[in-house]
Parts: sequence; structure tokens; C-alpha cells
Amino acid sequence: MLLSNCVIECFVYRTRNIQPDVLSNEYDLRATNTVHMNPLTFKVFVLYSSKGGGMPEASKEIEEGKIWAFIGYWWILFLVPLLGKKDNKFALFHGKQGMVLFAFEIVVWILSYIPAIGWFIIGPVGSIICLILAIIGMVKSLQGDYWKMPVLGDIAEKIKI
Repeated sequence: MLLSNCVIECFVYRTRNIQPDVLSNEYDLRATNTVHMNPLTFKVFVLYSSKGGGMPEASKEIEEGKIWAFIGYWWILFLVPLLGKKDNKFALFHGKQGMVLFAFEIVVWILSYIPAIGWFIIGPVGSIICLILAIIGMVKSLQGDYWKMPVLGDIAEKIKI
């Protein structure tokens, strides 16, 4: 079997007689290795797709949506994944978070006009928080993770598009 015709996935589980729940008819277990890292022991499972010829649907959707999800954290550009990739759950997930983050940035911007407390506390701290959340969101989207922002992620999940 050629490497290009199969998908290799590694699953790491903490050993306690736990078998990966992903083993099904579509995967063949090809290698197992136990890794000891005191005080933890992990078991690594390498699986090959028995169907061959490409990625599972979830992985394909994530790969197609990575750039769209990344763009969703750039202020008003959250509209790009929301309008351009409506059929991609990964892009929509990050686009909705980008939209909520954008709304939070506007609230911080408005509150930063309050004399003293807005100028020296709300504005700088809020801007740093927004920047950190945006950077983490961009990195996680490029890694293919469904990362949920603290507090704002719960609001984004309630939005139906």
C-alpha cells in the first residue's frame, strides 16, 4: 500500500487497559507502542485507513476551513468565513467566535472613552485581552483545533447561522 493512498493517525491514550474508541471497520491497527514518561504512561496507536484514498470527512473539512477560520479573527473579516464558507462547520465555528470577539472589541473601544477608568484600565486591559484571544484563536484555527474562547465562546455557540 502506498503511503499516499492511506491516512496515518496517531492516538495517544493514557494506559489503564483503555482501547481507542476510534477503532472501527474503517481503520486497521498497524502499530502500538507504550511510552513511559514518569509518572505517566501513554500508549500510542498508529491507525491506517482501510478505505484508502484520502482523509476522513472531518479532517478534510478542517483542512479546507483552516484559512477561512484564521481570517475570521481579523476584526470585521469575521464576515468572510460566515458568508463565504457556510457549509464548513470548522470555519463557521471560528467565524462566530470572531464575530463575538469583534463585538467585544467595540464594547471595549466605547468604554475606553470614559474618563480615567476607561483611559487607564478598560482600554488598555481590554485591548490586550482582545489581542491575546485573537492570536490564540488564529493559532488554534491553523492547528485545526475547535478551541472555545473563555466566556465569549459560550456566547458564540448560541448564535444560529
